Amino acid sequence: MQPEHDQYKIAYAKDVIIDEKFARMFPVLDERTCAGLEESILQFGCVIPLIVWDGILLDGYNRYKILKKHGLPFNTINLEFESRDLAEIWVIENQIERRNLTPIQLSFYRGLHYHAEKRVVGNMSGRSRRNGKLAQNEPINKRSSTAENSNRCGQ
Repeated sequence: MQPEHDQYKIAYAKDVIIDEKFARMFPVLDERTCAGLEESILQFGCVIPLIVWDGILLDGYNRYKILKKHGLPFNTINLEFESRDLAEIWVIENQIERRNLTPIQLSFYRGLHYHAEKRVVGNMSGRSRRNGKLAQNEPINKRSSTAENSNRCGQ
């Protein structure tokens, strides 16, 4: 399921909310990688928009930190989710698909995904199919994903 999103919007660091739970989900970038990212952003700008949900940063914590440090504007895309748990599932799946994770990191993200999905299903129990929601024992379609590494600059 792909979330709906608004078109690109120009933003500054003051326009974005940092949620510590989302921010702590990923390891720190090593100094060399962080320096390379900073050099690239200073030379070419931030070419990949940051992803937000209701103003909360979901993707782009490394870029955000660099952009904030230098007071640079950036583009954002606002994704729409029905709940925080669905936003969290998107973050986890997005990171797993993009990163080269170690087996231990992949196991960690699978656990996060499992618990977030469990909360979503738990919140849906008792709702009927008539309102477009899953019935109690109806399976959730899962996206398959590949693993890539996930890190955050300077934390």
